Amino acid sequence: MRDFLDDDTPLGDLARHMYAHAEFPEGLHTSDEILACFRETQWYSQMNYADLKRAIALYMQFGSLK
Repeated sequence: MRDFLDDDTPLGDLARHMYAHAEFPEGLHTSDEILACFRETQWYSQMNYADLKRAIALYMQFGSLK
């Protein structure tokens, strides 16, 4: 996710959000795990749900290519 910190996209927003919260759990590997984490915390209300899902989908599709 660090590669996306400077992106002006929903993916960049997600990356910045994850790095802004030191307690964000590491080792989440699926979109369901990441969405569950947002649902279980106060962070869920801080990001638009559609943007969050889009950002996670983009990361799952392209994140491993960097």
